[in-house]
Amino acid sequence: MRSFVASRVSAAAASAVSEMLHKARQLEAEGQKLVYLMRGEPDFDTPAHIREAAGAALQAGQTHYPPIQGLPELRRAVADRVQRDFGLALDPDVEVLVTTGATMGLYVALMATIEPGDEVLIPDPIYDPYPTIVRMASGVPVRVPTQANSGGHFSATAEVIEAAVTARTKAILINNPWNPTGTVMTREELERLSELARARDLLLIVDEIYEKLVFAGHAHTSLAALSPEARQRTITVNSLSKTYAMTGWRVGYNIAPPSITRAMLRIAEQFSRSASTFVQAAATRALNGPQEPVDHMMQTYARRRELLGRLFRKAGLPVNLPEGTFFLFADIRSFGRSSAELCKHLLQTAHVVTMPGSAYGPGGEGYIRLSFAYDETSLIQGVEAITRGLEQV
Repeated sequence: MRSFVASRVSAAAASAVSEMLHKARQLEAEGQKLVYLMRGEPDFDTPAHIREAAGAALQAGQTHYPPIQGLPELRRAVADRVQRDFGLALDPDVEVLVTTGATMGLYVALMATIEPGDEVLIPDPIYDPYPTIVRMASGVPVRVPTQANSGGHFSATAEVIEAAVTARTKAILINNPWNPTGTVMTREELERLSELARARDLLLIVDEIYEKLVFAGHAHTSLAALSPEARQRTITVNSLSKTYAMTGWRVGYNIAPPSITRAMLRIAEQFSRSASTFVQAAATRALNGPQEPVDHMMQTYARRRELLGRLFRKAGLPVNLPEGTFFLFADIRSFGRSSAELCKHLLQTAHVVTMPGSAYGPGGEGYIRLSFAYDETSLIQGVEAITRGLEQV
């Protein structure tokens, strides 16, 4: 009997996260207690006023199909927030598309703009689904190497990116703030990237899902808000998942010029239509409602970040604190093991679950990613376990 599985499935390799979780659960099935430091979502519950808005919407009968582009009130809330935060005036009727989260946002952005064989430049290391999503859209992902300075700031310079541009290059895809590195790209870096896109006539796609998770001394700059020229060639992908602890709600939005928004809307219509109506009501409340819960979460992440720094320094381990996100990209090059080998060693000997930097591309080799979306007790236990494990390397 012939195989009924499409060849495109081969482009969707199992994620490194799934593989690490599988190994961890095997140990747990054998009775081993583990400390996890790999979570990719907030450890907070969705704020009460957002949950209450969803309940009120359900009670009011908001259970029918929403407009495919998204509820008008949510699109207006997105536009209002972007205006407040970045001074960028959007027309919510033609420049905003509601999605079922940033992953769908990336899919529709790429499906609407990438022709078969088009190259998409991606700074490496990067969140591991990006290259797969490009391939699923019939594009060709091209990883562009980056380097970290002595402070741990990874840089995707315009010069290095330009060297990777070919006649088939269509777009540049970035994540800012940047998972897994924790880097927040500076305004100057983004301006040079925007100028490169203008000079070489390239599309810019930026995933800004961590835009609110930025620490003191650093600032998030919206790429689309840099200039009218940048706005006309930028698709901004965003979600409420990280900012409002709404990962399970599956709601986000894309911002783009009207012609691209129309194209993405046509893809969305055939793909997954839009987020559930009552979820969009909750998202509207999240954007328009009190922001104190977001401030509280950020203050908590900041304390945990500082705690990790103290713990690493006390243990004599090299550490550069992240500029944004809730990930610490720890430099382990001095231990003489690959990141995959070291994470496996830490799992088996110290019973702590981390992510190898190589899971995010060749540029992540020599690093491991730790999440501080955990309480302080777990972080202390985790670093103590890592220290014990490294003593046995």
